[in-house]
Amino acid sequence: MSRTTRRLAALAMIPAALTGAAATPAVGASGAVSVIGIAYERAFYRGPADELKDVGSTCTAIPPKGSAVNHESSGHVITFYLGTQCQIPFAVLNPGQSDRNIGELPVRAYTTTPE
Repeated sequence: MSRTTRRLAALAMIPAALTGAAATPAVGASGAVSVIGIAYERAFYRGPADELKDVGSTCTAIPPKGSAVNHESSGHVITFYLGTQCQIPFAVLNPGQSDRNIGELPVRAYTTTPE
């Protein structure tokens, strides 16, 4: 597959990923921990995805991630960290923000704070 074809395929997947992410409610009707975003294994919203939940100040380890979306209606800021101990903050996403390439080093943990 040529580089141009791979890029076009990746770009074609972004609107669907963002539309699905925006449709997820930030607050669950039952009061359960709500999904506030999605983190993807690789850059450009590719690879397996994990839901990001409102975890507060609890340092929550995740498999290495290369891109992420914070739902517009989340009401929370997501802070990503390089290590699993949440000692080195690396990226911050406000509600409605996304980062298609969080960095050369995949993030491995996150915390959340109310907006």
